[in-house]
Amino acid sequence: MQSKKFDGLTTFTTWVYGVGHVMNDLCAACWFNYLLYFLANVQKISSGVAGAVMLSGQLGDGIATPIVGLYSDKFNTRFGRRKPWYMIGTVIVPICFFFIWEDCYPCMAMSGNPRAVMQVFWYCFFAAAFNLGWAAIQISHMSLIPSLTPIKEKKTKLITLRTAFTYISNIAVLLIALALFKLISDPEIQFHVLSIIVLCIGLSINILFIFTIKEVELSQIASESYRDLGKMLNESQNTEMNGSNEQENNGSVIEEMNWKDWLKKSQTYWIGAVYMLARLANNVITAMLPFYLTAVLSMGGVSTVDEASKKTPWELALIPLCLYIGSAGMSLMLDRFEPTFTRRGISRKLIFGAGVCFVLLGVVPMVFLTHETRYYMVPVSVVLGLGLSIMLNCAMGFISAFVGEHGTSGAFVWGTMSLFDKFSSGMALFFVTNLGSLDSTSYIRATVAGIPLAAAAIGGIVCLFVKNVREYTNEETERMSIHLEEKASS
Repeated sequence: MQSKKFDGLTTFTTWVYGVGHVMNDLCAACWFNYLLYFLANVQKISSGVAGAVMLSGQLGDGIATPIVGLYSDKFNTRFGRRKPWYMIGTVIVPICFFFIWEDCYPCMAMSGNPRAVMQVFWYCFFAAAFNLGWAAIQISHMSLIPSLTPIKEKKTKLITLRTAFTYISNIAVLLIALALFKLISDPEIQFHVLSIIVLCIGLSINILFIFTIKEVELSQIASESYRDLGKMLNESQNTEMNGSNEQENNGSVIEEMNWKDWLKKSQTYWIGAVYMLARLANNVITAMLPFYLTAVLSMGGVSTVDEASKKTPWELALIPLCLYIGSAGMSLMLDRFEPTFTRRGISRKLIFGAGVCFVLLGVVPMVFLTHETRYYMVPVSVVLGLGLSIMLNCAMGFISAFVGEHGTSGAFVWGTMSLFDKFSSGMALFFVTNLGSLDSTSYIRATVAGIPLAAAAIGGIVCLFVKNVREYTNEETERMSIHLEEKASS
């Protein structure tokens, strides 16, 4: 009852919000799980060029996100601040994503250096354009969270649903990939078909989101609730002070924030670092895992680029699938037990630390696994999934709490956080593909274990510098409402 009183979200709209990022998630699952492998091992583009394609996409995304956030905060339309950007991204993403997984058509009539140059231009252009659209959807969707509800548990539910569907999307992609790897023998056709199926599913869900989520109405209710809750809290505190004078009530006034104000806050950078490191650990593991499974563990008898261009081992879908099943399960558990954690005073920092421990437990065995022990990767991947899910959920929780009642200017914050993420992941993958061989057992083992291990450990340390902020819980709002009703009746 409290969540309905202080926001306009219903069970249906809450779940529609949760699936609203699914097209992005499906595309990202293909991008991080298979694009680097597809370009280097199936299309036989040099690993350096493949890394440049990944970098161009990540840089395009990183540059676009704060710009989208800034202008999303500045301009309001009859559809709201966020949904127009969501709709723009829904047009751009499918077009560009389709061509990323197709042959370079202009290259067919070329040879030698002109062909190589055109390949670089073709894949880099569509990768960058795709990520511009992806960023428009991502930022508009994430920045809606504090604009939809002031209640901590409901924010957590929106985040955990969104994160759970991220992992469910990855699971769906991997299940489809597993079927395609079994049914289709040509690796190039496998990935072409996978991209088309992904776009059909994702586009249908985005259209549902556009017609269901009424941003203007929902954000207006939440904005009024922020003011009411601030006023209620102030009045409740005043009445509890025996004999005290009435204090001036500033609870109904919300300080306006602009992008310069956010950049002046040190917490922007601490929270940004935590989010960046959580995403870096996740992205490096997912992007490099196919190379680890082939070059290091020789899954399916494939250990070289030539072998990979002729056959895709089905384990390249099975092992990541186990990772994302663990992630999805943990995300849903966090949603269920969040009220219990809150009542017992268990902070996000402590939960984030638990996630770091799970990641370390999963990464360390990868240093020692061999072809003979390759199927130990199944439980290892589940443990990794648990840790990555906890870290990402908590990192997003830090951001949502930090933005809080300043939802009208919060898109810039989400964009800035995403910029940290995209630049770090893009540069990491670029250097990984250019500084060593993707066929080298020792090199792949060092990168797929070393980078996530370092990112998780540093993230756990940086997390300690994140300040706790005031959030309204269901229990508190109910207590304040009862208190004020008793005051009014007396």
